Amino acid sequence: MSVSSSISTRTADYWVAGAILLLAAVFYTAIVQYAINVPYVDDFLYVNSIQRITATETTFAGAIQLLVEQHNDHRILLSRLLVLLDYWVEGQVNYRTLTLVGSLSIAAVLWQVHRLFRRAGLSAWLLLPVALLILQPSYQEDVWWVLCLLQHTLTWLLTIIVFRLLIRPEMSAQVGALALGGLVLYSNSNGLFMWIAALALLVRTQQWRWTVVWLVAGAILISLYFSVDYRFIAKDSLITVAQHPGWVVKSIISFAGSAVYFDQHRWLLVPAQWFVLGIGVAVLVIIALSWLRFMVTASKRMSPALLPFLGLGLVLTGSAMATAMARSDGSLMIMDRYQLYAVWCLIVAYVLIVMQLTERMRQVAGLVGVGFTLWFWLNSWLFYGPQLADRYNRQVAEGMALKHYQYSVMSQKFGLDPYWQKGWVQAMTDGMYQVPDLPEIRGVETALQTPPVQNSATQFVIDARPLSYLNTDALFFQQDTLPKPDFIYLRSATNWYVLPAQRMPKPIMKPWLVNKGVKSMVLPILLKPGTYRLGWVRNTTAGWIATATTQEVSVPEK
Repeated sequence: MSVSSSISTRTADYWVAGAILLLAAVFYTAIVQYAINVPYVDDFLYVNSIQRITATETTFAGAIQLLVEQHNDHRILLSRLLVLLDYWVEGQVNYRTLTLVGSLSIAAVLWQVHRLFRRAGLSAWLLLPVALLILQPSYQEDVWWVLCLLQHTLTWLLTIIVFRLLIRPEMSAQVGALALGGLVLYSNSNGLFMWIAALALLVRTQQWRWTVVWLVAGAILISLYFSVDYRFIAKDSLITVAQHPGWVVKSIISFAGSAVYFDQHRWLLVPAQWFVLGIGVAVLVIIALSWLRFMVTASKRMSPALLPFLGLGLVLTGSAMATAMARSDGSLMIMDRYQLYAVWCLIVAYVLIVMQLTERMRQVAGLVGVGFTLWFWLNSWLFYGPQLADRYNRQVAEGMALKHYQYSVMSQKFGLDPYWQKGWVQAMTDGMYQVPDLPEIRGVETALQTPPVQNSATQFVIDARPLSYLNTDALFFQQDTLPKPDFIYLRSATNWYVLPAQRMPKPIMKPWLVNKGVKSMVLPILLKPGTYRLGWVRNTTAGWIATATTQEVSVPEK
């Protein structure tokens, strides 16, 4: 290589590094701006775990059991350890800290991919599609929901490290891979597929001694995982699957392609569902053909850097099958908190392609990849970006409910169940959780303490809709012409509740799309009895201003 070409390559690498740093700056600026110390749905459970682990009557053996106990169909050891560490360091469980620290795993994942690209001798600019797919908000549930961030994103980083260590011959690397593999297994049930993929890679690369070690260790750890205090919670889904087996096939394909679902528009004149299914088929075919080539080709002809991505492809395929069996209702899967894996389906497919093509075709694949993922990145920010402010306001409203009533009016289970309610009140009394002193909370409180502006013209549509998964009704408030305020509120003579003013309310685990107008939802059974005046609060240049309508909502005695 000539000096001039070396300088040219170095300059190009600097440009690529600068572009990736700019993407990361945008991504992490949003995280810092919108991360908030308020729990979200299952995040409440961490405080319950810490309460029991740190109780004076809990023995060391009891603490270990509580760290590895089942959560839904998972065991979430790593995330519980991190929450416990945060509690020891800060004296409280701080969800903002956990979000900021946990989100660093996203940058670490990109760094791991960069190291593998260097080992494969790939040009730095070929990393751009991976950066564009990782540093965008389409998998926001895995970034803003602490349980998802620590259970999915962080363990995905560890899974990549396991496969990176697995391809190294040194004993220290193999022992490290085995130890991390056990941690992943007990932190996310996808670790089961990681274990299967690790065994497949070891067998194919003829590392027989470590194959036996992984086989024996896996037999012990997996049997303990499923035999000690384990209940298969999603077993009812198997009945539905048996009745509609075609749903499984559709859901597996949708899992692999649903990262591109976005807002159901036609892209390239292709209807969204067909686009998703087409991408899903392409991803699964690429993974299958790559494994077939790996099995029939002499191992010396394949770059060792390819092996981790083969392992990741097998993990994603297993995850698709498990998700389709346990959570599919036959519709196109918008995976919500599993969207991280859909994004990684695209990444793994892209990397498997560029690592196996000739140099000339690799350049073509890279250019197509940059174009496709640049569209993906832009569309993600245009579509999901505005939802971040909605989600922030939702958490602010949640914080106000916790501050004034010590329970959530939106995370339904943790306001309905007396056990969780009692534990949460105790946690707040003990300072294990403290509502953050946010300017939004202070502003809304001040606005609601002053006489509101009266508005007799604006009317909300109020609709009671059943929520089958909670066996109760929710009140949905909707106003399609009102310029978007920050919050909606319900105020009686003695009580008030603040709700987020969203483009669309978001029930737990349900897909949602941005619609025109202002909407929110609340469970009336969580409101104290009384007659409430409906209004809204907006942050203006003159400060926070409350506006009251003439509309009233009555909540009867329970």
